[in-house]
Amino acid sequence: HGSARILGVGGADGHPPWDQFKVWWNGQSAAEINALGMPDDFQFTSNDEKDAAGFYDISAYAYDAVVAAGLAACGAHSTAGPDPQAKLLTSHFIGLSGNMKLNEVGSRDANTANIIIQNILSDLPGSVPLQIILLGEFAAPQWEFSGPFTFSDGTQAAPKDLDVLN
Repeated sequence: HGSARILGVGGADGHPPWDQFKVWWNGQSAAEINALGMPDDFQFTSNDEKDAAGFYDISAYAYDAVVAAGLAACGAHSTAGPDPQAKLLTSHFIGLSGNMKLNEVGSRDANTANIIIQNILSDLPGSVPLQIILLGEFAAPQWEFSGPFTFSDGTQAAPKDLDVLN
């Protein structure tokens, strides 16, 4: 029996900058990461701790936010006033999280977001109690699906629409 989860993700496997970041992270020791200037409260005490911390797709958003702010400040030749904000709203670059572009109010342009749909399956014979399968990815302007969706009744047949009661 299945249900769906749709979510935005920062780092998407298959995007070369994100894949390169993952390789780089895995190749660094705790000491090398700490030497980059990590604050004392965020220092790793061992390689095991660094490996357990891992990296998360949220780090792609954080990295791209710093890059966007830096590009805006450099483009405006200032760090204050309306110029950096105007430059930020017109910035467009390829970052860890993909094609980075903001809309007129400063939110990420929906056509540059990484959105996935997962099919969450349970009670399937011969499987683990709960299984999460990546079913589709949004690649503007359309969804790309890797297989059929399993609905709550355990079939791939879409349920009938509900009648509207007045």
